[in-house]
Amino acid sequence: FLILTGARWGEAAKLTWDRVDLDGAVPSWHLTSEQAKNHNSVTLPLCTQAVALLRERPRVKGNPFVFAGRAAKRPITDPRAMWEAVSEVAGASLTAHDMRRSFTNIALKLGIDLYKVELLTNHVPKSVTLMHYVETNDLRESCAVDIQKVGDWVEKQAAIAAAGNVVPPKGKRA
Repeated sequence: FLILTGARWGEAAKLTWDRVDLDGAVPSWHLTSEQAKNHNSVTLPLCTQAVALLRERPRVKGNPFVFAGRAAKRPITDPRAMWEAVSEVAGASLTAHDMRRSFTNIALKLGIDLYKVELLTNHVPKSVTLMHYVETNDLRESCAVDIQKVGDWVEKQAAIAAAGNVVPPKGKRA
């Protein structure tokens, strides 16, 4: 979810099912001002890959969180074991923030405008034009194509890796 959305770990961890719209004209997720690190409320588009991931995500009875923790009605609060497992498979030490950085780099590599990358990662707009003249609270229409480009690129890279024709660098395990 993090690499497909560019979300901060804390924002994704606090995501509840009532703020996810998988069936809208543009599937989306919503960050409230209380949950966003920068206190900016924003509705963000989801790529088809993120929609598929969320559709497969089990819903825990009595727990409203998309990424439900073991404790009742709580999100995952300590992702260290999960990241250790991911790092083991990847053969490199990875963190949630690495996924956010990867999202940003992928988006820029794909030619997505920097200001859109900033908005998709819910950074505070730094220009007067963005702050006062551009819709920055609902990005479903303006950024849906861009988020889909990222999802398609990630899916393509996963298919290449899954094909078994990727040779790991020397010293790395397969």
